[in-house]
Amino acid sequence: MSGMTGQGRSMPGSELNKARMRTASIHTRNAAEPALFTLLTAVTLIFLLTPTIWMIVTAFKPNSEAMSLPPKLLFTPVLDNFKTVLKNPSFLKSFLNSAVIAVLTTLLTLFCSATSSYALTRFRLVGANTLSTLILISRMIPAIVLGLPLYIIARTFELLDTYFIMVIAITTFALPFQIWLLLGFFAQIPKALDESALIDGCSWYSAFLRVILPIAAPGLAATAIMTFLFSYNDFFFSLILTGKNIKTAPLAVMEYMGLRTFDWGAIMATGVLLAVPTLVIGIVFQRFMIQGMTAGAVKG
Repeated sequence: MSGMTGQGRSMPGSELNKARMRTASIHTRNAAEPALFTLLTAVTLIFLLTPTIWMIVTAFKPNSEAMSLPPKLLFTPVLDNFKTVLKNPSFLKSFLNSAVIAVLTTLLTLFCSATSSYALTRFRLVGANTLSTLILISRMIPAIVLGLPLYIIARTFELLDTYFIMVIAITTFALPFQIWLLLGFFAQIPKALDESALIDGCSWYSAFLRVILPIAAPGLAATAIMTFLFSYNDFFFSLILTGKNIKTAPLAVMEYMGLRTFDWGAIMATGVLLAVPTLVIGIVFQRFMIQGMTAGAVKG
């Protein structure tokens, strides 16, 4: 009896020890997860930010130290590279060209994507779901595939080196994704709002402009910002469709690239100057981008 009693008394202690071990393991795992997440985040940020930091640092280095080996981390910052770039009249002209093309492309893309998405979600179109899928699939076509046909069309109709061909080219490539993005926003807006507007005497166009667009404002803002940044940073279409007249800002970097020599300081300074507008837009409109990109996905 005493052996059985002793064995019976030892069992609760054994179970208690196991429970304590499980609790300690859970606490250790819970403490390790934030540390692991912080470490992975730090590694990711270092990997992503190192090129940008290197560009900024090199932009303030003298040309003699820009690409020195081993790299000099301690140096006297200079503004010579920025002066070289800003004194170049072609840089300011190319910057203005990029701004004009980005604004026009954003307006055209916003109009086409909003009206197309509204039609696909409101009207009973034959094969609307298939069409929506095909629109998204068309976004997967590489830009280089569209480059040659667009160049032939532009040369045939004498549209090379014009704002028109650049706006059409970038819109053609950006429009499918923007339509797909806005489909979620218009799909989540109840159709009863359209019907109420029609009963009150509005036409489909009036209901679209006065009722639906204000509600879909977050999605429209996200679409506009993404299109502007994509158009402003375009390099491929600018390279094959523009020349001296409509040369864009990303091509301005190539002016400091020679056959055998590169002005790395001016190249990095140009990159810093071109990144400032996108950085400002990203900081100012960050809230609208996050709200716009998540609203359609969460509420759909």
